[in-house]
Amino acid sequence: MEIREERKEREVRVFDLFISVLQRWRSLLICLIIGAVVLGAYGWLKSGSSSNAVEPVPTDVSWEDFLGPDEMKEVDQLYVAIQQYEALAAENASADFGKKLTNMEQLTAIQNNISFIRSRFSEEQKAYLAALQGDTSIVPGDESTYNHKENVKNEESKASGRHFSPKYLLIGAILGLILAAIIIIIKYIATSTIKTAQEAEENLNLQILARTPGSSKFYDKRKTGLDRWLRRVKQKNKQKLSEEENEELVAAKLRIAAEKQDLKQVCFVIDSNVDLERMQCRDFFTEIASKTGEAPKAVVLDNILGSPGALKKMAENDGAVIVFQTETTRFNDVQYERILCEGSGVVVLGTVIIE
Repeated sequence: MEIREERKEREVRVFDLFISVLQRWRSLLICLIIGAVVLGAYGWLKSGSSSNAVEPVPTDVSWEDFLGPDEMKEVDQLYVAIQQYEALAAENASADFGKKLTNMEQLTAIQNNISFIRSRFSEEQKAYLAALQGDTSIVPGDESTYNHKENVKNEESKASGRHFSPKYLLIGAILGLILAAIIIIIKYIATSTIKTAQEAEENLNLQILARTPGSSKFYDKRKTGLDRWLRRVKQKNKQKLSEEENEELVAAKLRIAAEKQDLKQVCFVIDSNVDLERMQCRDFFTEIASKTGEAPKAVVLDNILGSPGALKKMAENDGAVIVFQTETTRFNDVQYERILCEGSGVVVLGTVIIE
C-alpha cells in the first residue's frame, strides 16, 4: 500500500513539473523560433558556400560518332528553321498591328512544323539540338545529360544563390524547444521555491489552514485562454472551496486554536514575495479578521523580514499564520519567518497558501 502511495505521489509531482513547463509556453515558443532562425541561417550560409556551379564535362567524343550524316542534317536544318522563326518573331514584335496579324499565321505554321519535326527526333537528335542551342552541359553519348536542358534553370539558381533548407529549420526548431524545456526543468528542480501545497506540507511541517487562488506570475500580465486552461488542469485534483468557505474555515480554525491555547490576538504574517494588493487578496484576510470576532482578534501584517515596524507588531501577538505563494516563495524565507515568530514567543498556527 505504501509503495502505491509513493508511486502516486511521484506521478503527481511529474505532472506538476510537466504543467509548469507548459505554463512557460511563451519561453518555449521563443526558443523554438530562435532555434529555427539560427540553424536556418546556418543552412542558408552553408548552401551558398558548398554550392558548385554546373561545369561541362570535358570530352573528345563528337556527335558524328553517334549520329549519321542524315540525322545530323535534319537537326541542322531544324536549328536553322528555329533561328529563322526567332528572328521573324523578334521582327514581328516591333511591326505595326496590321503586319502582326499577317505574320501571325506564318509564325504559327512554322512553330507547328518545328514541333512536329522535333517530335520525330530520337533522344540523340534532341540532345544534339539542345547542344546547338547552347547547352554546354550535354555530353555526346552520355544519356544522363540529355535531359539537363529542362532543369538547367533550377540547377543554376541552386549553384549561384543561397536558399533556406526546411530540414535545418525543423531541426533548429526541435533543438530550441528541447533546450528550453531542459532549462525550465533544471530551474524548476534547482530553485528552492515552494512548488505546490503538498510540497510545503511535507517539508515545512505546518498545518495548511486554507488554500486560496491568487494571481501568480503566469496570470498577472498576459492572461490567455491557454494560461487559464493550464491553471485549471494543474488545480484539477485540489480541494475546491469558494472564497467565502475558505474565510469561514480559517476563522473557525483560529477560534478553535484561541480557545485551546488561550490566544488573544493572531496576526497574518505575509511573506516578502506576496503583494496582497497586486494579488487582490487583502480583502480575503480582512474578511477573516472580521469573522473571528473578538476572540481572537486578527490583524494583517506586511513583510516582517523587511519591515522593523511589522516585526515589532508581530511580537505583540500571541499567534501567527504565515501566508505565502507557491512558485514564488522560498522555503528558507518561510522557515526564517517561523523562527522569528517562535523566537518572539508567538505560536505559529499554520499557513494560508495562495496558489
